[in-house]
Amino acid sequence: ALIATPDNLARKRAPASAVATILSSGGPCDLPTDDPRDFQVGDSVRVIQFNPTGHTRAPRYVRGHIGTVSDYHGSFILPDENSKGNKVGQHLYNVSFDGGVLWGPDNDSTIHVDLWQSYLEKA
Repeated sequence: ALIATPDNLARKRAPASAVATILSSGGPCDLPTDDPRDFQVGDSVRVIQFNPTGHTRAPRYVRGHIGTVSDYHGSFILPDENSKGNKVGQHLYNVSFDGGVLWGPDNDSTIHVDLWQSYLEKA
């Protein structure tokens, strides 16, 4: 087994001249789904409270909180399933959250998080 040391990692690094080719060879991430869209821009949604044992792109700091759908991106590969080797398309939304709700009343920021439909429910 190859142990990850600084020297081993340095040998695996791609030269700068190869970066453009590597980036352009990646596959598209959009993937159609027949599932209906559950949410529209302006809808209030709650991020479900869940603690999966595998991969998820739902940050813990938004789970259980209510936000507003601010954009719809289309249907893309669901990373949670892709990490298991399953190609599943799912609707992807951008949801805005009030920083004061997430981190306390002294925080006046708004953050935006891209979240897949299965992470959300109507608020």
